[in-house]
Amino acid sequence: GTFTYFVSTTSDSTLWYSQYNAVAGYNCLHRYNLQSGQTTIYPKIRGSETIVKEITGRRLLVNEFGIGLFVDDSIQYIYKHPVITYNSAIYKVEEIEPGIILLATCSGILKFNINNNKLDTILNSVGSCIRSTWRYKDYIFFGTYGKGFLIWKNGVLKSMPLDKRKYLLYTHCFIP
Repeated sequence: GTFTYFVSTTSDSTLWYSQYNAVAGYNCLHRYNLQSGQTTIYPKIRGSETIVKEITGRRLLVNEFGIGLFVDDSIQYIYKHPVITYNSAIYKVEEIEPGIILLATCSGILKFNINNNKLDTILNSVGSCIRSTWRYKDYIFFGTYGKGFLIWKNGVLKSMPLDKRKYLLYTHCFIP
């Protein structure tokens, strides 16, 4: 069946995605084991845009409702968005140091510390989603929908110059 456009993988050969569940009546997290071919459904983990990421030995889940840890068959939220909007959707997660992540969202780039649950705004970019990232050595590239692309290195974020025809204004993905 159809599933939402967020798909993530973890080191244990698992593919994670959200899909509508007729029994629950909403989208929830699904896990597909690439080795066994078995699917597990997690109806307690609601959300259309769930990303699963391994961070410092734990499974972190981010979705339109907030940021949480995967505990048994549920999500234990460590941060909940105060208001659920289009801008609260998280599109990519990059760990920059143990327990500290950068979040690409439609409101900008956020930095979250999972050790003290502190959220900081690195870049406020409401109206121009940051939808793609690419890690290359010590760099993290961020692609936006309307404001070009940015590069992060050692805590510094810089906007990069556009090409003459401004094709890079909408940077959907990065191809090495």
